[in-house]
Amino acid sequence: MQRVRIYQKVHIQTQSFVRAWRSLADGRPIPFSLLAVGAASNAIYPHVPLVAFAAMSGVMLTRQRAIAVAGAIWLINQAIGFGWRGYPLTGVAFTWGALMGVGTLLVVLLASWRPPFSQSTWVGHGLWSAIALVGGFLLYQGLILFAYFFISDGHFMEPTLVLRLFVKPIIWGGAIAIGYNFCLWRTYTATLSKKLSLYEELRQIYVLGDRPIPYDRNPLKRPYISVCRSSRCYPSRRWQPIYDALQKAVEETEADVTVMSAGCLEVCKLGPVVFYSGDRTWYTRVTPEVAGEIVREHLIGGKKVTRHLYPPVDAQG
Repeated sequence: MQRVRIYQKVHIQTQSFVRAWRSLADGRPIPFSLLAVGAASNAIYPHVPLVAFAAMSGVMLTRQRAIAVAGAIWLINQAIGFGWRGYPLTGVAFTWGALMGVGTLLVVLLASWRPPFSQSTWVGHGLWSAIALVGGFLLYQGLILFAYFFISDGHFMEPTLVLRLFVKPIIWGGAIAIGYNFCLWRTYTATLSKKLSLYEELRQIYVLGDRPIPYDRNPLKRPYISVCRSSRCYPSRRWQPIYDALQKAVEETEADVTVMSAGCLEVCKLGPVVFYSGDRTWYTRVTPEVAGEIVREHLIGGKKVTRHLYPPVDAQG
């Protein structure tokens, strides 16, 4: 029995870690923070530590978002270099810029691979972060060294220079990792606390018998309200403000419902879409204001917000 409990808690911890990572990867603060810091770093360095931003973007975000963030930082760097710092408008300069862009993309692709061991535990996550950072530097710098031999008429880059170039992305990558892991830890502990609380409640009811069986309420079937975060249709990509508004309204009204995000809800092009499991109600074209109204009027007051129902009221009649 003790082994079973240990296994169950480890499983809950793994689920909580995965959910915490997904929550940050799908949210807005992390990618916008990376983009802001990357853009601001142009004021410090002529050459932004692209390896650090590319590697950590791949570790912290989904592949699509990581490519977008790292690509934007590279593009800003090139625009400032040619527009403000006075890079020469020559074929060689453009070639170096293009090589830096290709190297950045390769680092993102490597880091966003995220093998299974890195997706479930803190040790695996930290190990992969280090591998992605060092491996990304070797990949990026290997491309630059290879091109340097041909562009510089057979000359090689000095080893001492390569070593100095290695220090900068390690420092930046480490700083980014510290800030990110702090956010990940806060999200993880909040998620884990909720799951362990439910686990203990079920154990006390159905295993130990310390609490009476709640015949009027099944803890496993608590109603939820979810918002579609699918990227298949453009409107649903604006799901985060809807999620935040639902969460805020639920906290304010103390509604007994879980706020979630979901994959495609199969009502494409009518997003953002919200689904309430309590009575299986669908809402389309939801805005943050409508999300709050759904919680107050429907979940608390029992009156559906008819103008956003799906199917529409006329179609239901």
